[in-house]
Amino acid sequence: MYMTIGNNPRGIRYLREETALLMVFPGPKEPTQEQYNNVMELVFERFAALYQGAEFEVHGKEEKAIVHVQIGTDVSDLPASRRTWGLLAVTSKWWMCDGCRCPFFALVHPDSFNPAKLDERDPWKYIKYSARARNASSDVAEEIAQRRGIRPTPAHRLPNLLPGETNLIDPMHSIFLGGHSQICCSPEFMSAGLVKHVRRNIILNNGLVSSAGIEKMEIFLESIVWPPSISRLPPSIARATGKIKADQWRTHSSIFFLALFVAWEEDGKIPDKSAPPIRSNTKLAATQKAQEKLVRSRLREYLPWKDPDATEAQLDAVDATVMNRSYRKHFDTLLMFTAAVRILTSNSISPNEVMRGCDMLETAIQSYARMHAHLVPYFHLVVDHLRKTFLRWGPAPGWWTFAYERNNGFLGRFNHNGHSGGELEGTMMRGFWKTVMIQDLIQRLERLPNPHPADVQSLAMLREKIRGGTSERRGTLENYLARAEAEKLRGKVHFPKGSTTCYLRPIQLYLHVLSHLKSTWRTVDLISDSEMEQTSRHFSFIDGVKSYSHVWLEKRRYGAATHARGRSARFAYLDHRMPVQIEYLFCVDRETAEGVRLSANLAVIRRFRKSTVITDFPWDLYAVDMGVAVWLADDFHKLEVVQLERLSGHFILAPIEWFFLHWDNY
Repeated sequence: MYMTIGNNPRGIRYLREETALLMVFPGPKEPTQEQYNNVMELVFERFAALYQGAEFEVHGKEEKAIVHVQIGTDVSDLPASRRTWGLLAVTSKWWMCDGCRCPFFALVHPDSFNPAKLDERDPWKYIKYSARARNASSDVAEEIAQRRGIRPTPAHRLPNLLPGETNLIDPMHSIFLGGHSQICCSPEFMSAGLVKHVRRNIILNNGLVSSAGIEKMEIFLESIVWPPSISRLPPSIARATGKIKADQWRTHSSIFFLALFVAWEEDGKIPDKSAPPIRSNTKLAATQKAQEKLVRSRLREYLPWKDPDATEAQLDAVDATVMNRSYRKHFDTLLMFTAAVRILTSNSISPNEVMRGCDMLETAIQSYARMHAHLVPYFHLVVDHLRKTFLRWGPAPGWWTFAYERNNGFLGRFNHNGHSGGELEGTMMRGFWKTVMIQDLIQRLERLPNPHPADVQSLAMLREKIRGGTSERRGTLENYLARAEAEKLRGKVHFPKGSTTCYLRPIQLYLHVLSHLKSTWRTVDLISDSEMEQTSRHFSFIDGVKSYSHVWLEKRRYGAATHARGRSARFAYLDHRMPVQIEYLFCVDRETAEGVRLSANLAVIRRFRKSTVITDFPWDLYAVDMGVAVWLADDFHKLEVVQLERLSGHFILAPIEWFFLHWDNY
C-alpha cells in the first residue's frame, strides 16, 4: 500500500522519494478478508489520528503546526479495491458494479453500457449495512453481504469515505492492463483491460486476422520508427502473446488500428464482408466456441430478467447467437474506441472533452455488445464510473497507478535469497525506505554551499549506487513527470560533451545559416567572411560551427539524421504541428571585438510534404482525436534553418502502402 501526498506539485508528486510505502502484505498466498481487515485496522487507526490533526514541523516556521490529513481517494486494481471497501467480488452475480444495479449476466446487452438506463445505487446504504453487520453474528453478517453487497471493514469508520465513491476505477488497469487473473473464472476472458481485451479476445482469439494478416502486421510493426521518448513494443505484440506491460499496451493502442488496416485492407479500403470461419481443429476454434457459449448463457439469463414474459421462441433463438465477423463493423468500432481512449488518457482534458470522450467510448462498447462480442466487467465499470470521476478529479495522469506499478517493479527486483513468510516483505520495506533516505541525503549534499572534498566523493558514490539504467526510453510515468516540469525547463538546451567542427560551405549551408543569423543577431551588421569589414558595426561570420549528433531540449532527446547516434531521434514536430526531419544540430558561438557574446542554437530541418491528392482513409473522421496525419513517404521540402528551441516533441513514423503508393502515417 502506497500513499501519495495530493498537495505536492504534479511534477514531483509521484517520484519514489515523495511516495510513502505504508505496508507490504505477507505472502505468498492472498490474505483472507479477515486477515486483510486486521492489517488495515492498523492503517486506518493512524489515519483516524491524522484526521483529528497532528503536529508537524513546517518549513519556514520555528514552532510545530497542527496539520489535518484526509484520504482523498483510493485508486487500485479491482481485487484490492473490493477488499479494502468490503465489497463483493466483481464476478458476483448481483454485485458486479458497486455504483449501479446492473447484474453480471447483463454484460451482453447494450443497455448495460448506457448510463441513462442504469439504476444507480445509494452509497450511504453500504455504510448503513456495514454498521449492522459489524455487531451481528457471522451467519447474519454473511446474509447481509449476499443481500446488500457489503462486508464491514475499517475503512467504513472514517468520515467522507464512501464505497463506490472514494474507490476510483483506475484507468491504467481498466483501460490498458486489466486485473489479477486469480480472481476470475477464466484468465483469458475475465482479467483483461479494455485495450487488451479488444485486441486479444475480440479480434485475435476469434480468428478475425488470418495468419497472412498476422505476418503483415509483424512486418508493419518492424518498420515503425519509434521516438526515444517512448518504450518499444515487444516482438510478440503482433500475436498479443507474452507478458506485455500497461505502458506497452498504451503505446500499442495508438497504432493498432493502422496494423489492422494493413492486415485487412483491399485496394486501400476495409472490405465490407465477414471474416472466414475458423477451422474446427484449431485452438482458436475452441476459444471462439467458449466465448460464444458464455454469451449465450448470459443472454438466456438476461432475457427473462428483463422481460418475464419472454417466450420459448425468444429463448431458443439465443442458441443461434454468434459474434458478428464483419471487417468493416469491427474496424469502425475500433476507430471510435481508439479515439475515445486517446481523448480520455490525455495529459490535459476539459469537461467538454470528458463528455465527448465518454460518449464515444460508450457508443463503441454498445456496438461491441450489439455484435455479440464477449465483454468483461471493466467495460461496464468504465461506463458507470469514469465520466463522474474525470469531472471530479481531472485528467487521468493525475491519479492513475502507473507510479505504483513502477514501484512494484522496483520492489520485485530486490534480492531475497529465497526467503519468504514475512522476511521477504521486510526486505522490500527496508530497501524502499533506504532508497528514499539516500535520495534525501543526495539532495542535502547538493545544497551544501562549500562542500568538503569528502562530501563531493560521497555524493559521487551515492549517485553511482542509486543511478538507474542507461536507456533513454521512457514510459508513461517518466514522460508525465517530464511534461509536468516542462514549464521550469522552457527552452533549456543541454548539449552532450562530444562535438565536431562542421564547415558549412562544403555542405552548402553557409548562406542558409548566415541568413538566419542576420535575422537573429540584430545588434551587429553580420556579413560573409568573404566580404571586407567597412565599419565597426560589421561583424564577419567565419565558417565553422559546432555540430552535435543529438541534444536534449526540455528533457526530450533530438537527433541529427546525418549522425549514426542521432538517427533514432531525427523526427520531430516544429511549433507543435509541423512534422520535420532534423538533418543537423548546430551551436554557433561568437564574440565581437567589443566583447559582446553572440550565440544561437540551430536545427537544419526538412519539412514533410503533404499530398496534393485528396485521401480517403477510414480513420479520417477521427484523425484529429487520434493524433494521426498523413504525408508523402521520403518526400521533403528544401533545407531550412530554424531555432533549435522551436522543436516541440516527437511522433511515431509508420510507413504504409495505399493504392500502391507509399505514404507515411503518424
